[in-house]
Amino acid sequence: MSPPLTIDALSLVYRSFSVLPCYSSFRLDIIVKIRERHEHESNSYDEDGISLQAISTNELRSIFPNLRKDDFPGQSLNEIDWGVLDYLGWISPAGHKGFVVINLDDKLHGIALRRAINTSGKPKTQMCSWCHHVYRGRGTALFTSTVHGSHGRKSIGHQLCMNLDCSLRIRNLVSDPPTYLPETVDLHYKTARLRAAIRKFIQRLNAQKFPQMS
Repeated sequence: MSPPLTIDALSLVYRSFSVLPCYSSFRLDIIVKIRERHEHESNSYDEDGISLQAISTNELRSIFPNLRKDDFPGQSLNEIDWGVLDYLGWISPAGHKGFVVINLDDKLHGIALRRAINTSGKPKTQMCSWCHHVYRGRGTALFTSTVHGSHGRKSIGHQLCMNLDCSLRIRNLVSDPPTYLPETVDLHYKTARLRAAIRKFIQRLNAQKFPQMS
């Protein structure tokens, strides 16, 4: 008997078939299997789920030294409700860049992302790889980030909520659009899963080693 599919394998199958509109029902089955496997492995999430503390402008400049003034969050940092955020995420006004800041192990980590929105073809079911919000039509975008030490030759990408508002969606603070497949797990599980997904993404960005360019 073949071994059961892992979460990463199921996600790969989902992404492989997501480009084919005729497999919409198959994509939904894969989404359900991914969620069921996550719930089965829920004990593996040891994230504390503590909400993000307020971040200052100086801290943002320290995390992103090359951040241009135009790329700062559109909302004033003083106006943000930090108590409902697991991470700070925003899109630059130009629309093609995204930024994420999260506190893991009492240290702030920043991720600079490139955003690509697919507007061609027929809208299809999409799921955010971080928070598992399921969209009936277009709602996610491909976000990629360069692997550290690869000299720009290697990047890692995920389909994420196009506005990087996962924290609000798992708390049902953003209802447009509502998730196509509601979950029965509690908020603590959702926040732990979200933080674990971001931690894994950061680890993948830092772990891969590449030879120096000549």
